[in-house]
Amino acid sequence: MNDLDIKVGFFFKKARKEKKLSGRELAKIISVSQQQISRYENGKNSMSLSLINKLLIIFDKSWDDLNREVISTYNEKVPNTQSKKRDYEFSGATISQLI
Repeated sequence: MNDLDIKVGFFFKKARKEKKLSGRELAKIISVSQQQISRYENGKNSMSLSLINKLLIIFDKSWDDLNREVISTYNEKVPNTQSKKRDYEFSGATISQLI
């Protein structure tokens, strides 16, 4: 568990609640257990890029939304070292190449 996993999990938990979906309903949609949803939302398990992309589609969010709400605030808190900052920057081109 790390700070970034916690922030990403919270982002999706908030999005799920905005859509008025229960953890059980989301679990059924993406074919995982309700416990796994809880682990993701609490930052105990990391999400793959493909899962993040799937959740963004389900919640009608974009990679820019994720970047704005999670990644950019995470980068502000990480000590100013180029390698760490670069590790967590996502640009549209980079993400589309990964998907």
